[in-house]
Order: sequence, then structure tokens, then C-alpha cells
Amino acid sequence: MTVSVDLDHRPPLTFYLSVGLVAGSIIALQIGIMRVFSVGSWAHFGSLVVSLAMFGFGLTSAVMCVAKGWFERHWEGAIKGALLAFGPLMVVCNLAAQQVPFNAIFLISDPMQKWRLLANFVLYFLPFLAGALYLGVVFLKARKSFNRVYFADLVGSGLCGLSVLLAMYFYRPDDLIMAPLLLWLAGGVLWFTAIGDRRGIMAIAGVAVLTAAVHYVVPPALGVPKLAVSDYKGVSYARKFPDAQRIYERASPFGYLEVYSSSYLRRASSRTCRPTRRPISNTCRCTTLTSSSRSRTPSWCSSAAVSRRRWR
Repeated sequence: MTVSVDLDHRPPLTFYLSVGLVAGSIIALQIGIMRVFSVGSWAHFGSLVVSLAMFGFGLTSAVMCVAKGWFERHWEGAIKGALLAFGPLMVVCNLAAQQVPFNAIFLISDPMQKWRLLANFVLYFLPFLAGALYLGVVFLKARKSFNRVYFADLVGSGLCGLSVLLAMYFYRPDDLIMAPLLLWLAGGVLWFTAIGDRRGIMAIAGVAVLTAAVHYVVPPALGVPKLAVSDYKGVSYARKFPDAQRIYERASPFGYLEVYSSSYLRRASSRTCRPTRRPISNTCRCTTLTSSSRSRTPSWCSSAAVSRRRWR
């Protein structure tokens, strides 16, 4: 392949846009994985995705320092391979991680949960490794224009991070992975446009179509979830009622809200505790209002008898 652009001497605008979009897709992927952990499992583990991304950049930098000569000679192939692998790894690793039965509740009592958590981290680490390789090789080849390239990296990361927050209004959590995937596709097309590689444009477009098909077609065909929700989350109980129906759904950057209706759900009982003007054995008169025909006094009303507070 003949490269028609010199990254050190006034590269085209499409080159800077490509760097910004790919860097932004890495940030968008981090936010998307955080949302997946928040909805499906526990948000506490989602925050560790930042460490995975930094570990990917650190490992890539260490490898490139050791094999600097090889990357300088084969930088075109390294960038092309990293770009073509980044998008599919997003979707495939996310789907694979959802099939790992990790449950944080049993992290202490079940030794297997530690290995399942490690499997989640390894799977989510692989896409960041590919994205870091692309940016690392670009920085290596654009040493003389590093300030402008790094500026494009930072601006693209910030703007794409905001764009994925807006995408949360349109994509459900199980489909939010499409936001970084679209940013990756745009960045890859612009990269191959900058170097004048038409075959590369066709290749990344074909890979993107296949990757989207894997995300939308494979889970229903195999009967596997795109986002596995823990059985110990409240929404899982509501979904498992035989006649459960989702009557409302709203996705936004503030969270994911679902409302279910079922004949198994009962209205919560309202209880009032009304004190009298004069002390009656240091207790209070309690009334329970329930939807059933039988009324009973809640046990927590007896706590008033424990205290020595007198009502006047």
C-alpha cells in the first residue's frame, strides 16, 4: 500500500478528525460500559473501566518502547489492523462478558466469582488495547506535529464524551454500544480517506455492517441476552411475574427507568401513628390501613413503648 500523506508535514484535516473520533470512541466506550454495569450488575465495578483503559494505554506504550523499530517499519499495517479490530472487539467482548454469570453479592462466599470478575475485566480490556494501539502508532509517526495531533485527541475525546451522553436519550442500555461503534466507523473512514486507501474504506464499512449484525441478530438467534441483569436487582423480580407488562420506559443520562404492571403487585399499605394528648402507658395509638379486609397493627408501633418520651 502506498501512503499518500506525510503525518509529520501538514497532514490533511481528515487525519485530525480521525484521531479525534477514534479517541472519542474510546471515551464513549468507557461511558457505555459504566452504564452496562450500572443497569445489569453494580455501578461500583463500572468505575474500574477507567483503570482498564489506562492499563491498555500503558501496556501498549511499554510494548511500543521495546519494539519501536518494528512499529516504525510496519506502522501502516499496525494502524489498519488496530482500526479493523477495534469495532468488532467492542461488540463481541461486550456480548461475551454478558454471558459470564458474575454476581457481586457472592464475591466473598463463592471463590468462582473472583475469576468471573477477572474474566469480565479481561474481555472489556481487549477493545481498549486495540484503540490504544491505533493512537500510539499515530503519535509515534507524527512526532513533529505531536502538539496538533494531541490537541485533536483531547478535543475529540471531550466532544464525543458529550455526544454519548446525548445518545443515552436514544439508545437503551443494551444498545448503547452502538454509539462508540458509530464514532469508530466515522474515524476509520476518515483515516483511510486521509491516506487514500479505498480498499480500507470498503473493508471497515463491511466490518461495521457485520459487527452491527452480530449485535442485533446473534443474541435473539441464540437466546442469549445483550445485557444480563442480576437476579438480585429489583427489576428482575418484576420481570419474572407471569403477567408482567412493561408500561413505561425511559432512558436518559440520569438513569434507565422501567415501570411494570402485574396482578401480583399490591398497593403498599399506608400506616399512621397518631399520638394522644395524654400519655397512655407511654405508647401511641396505631392504625393500619391496608387494601385487604383484615387490618393488623404493625410490629414497629411497639417501638414507641420502648421510648420514655411523653406526649402532651
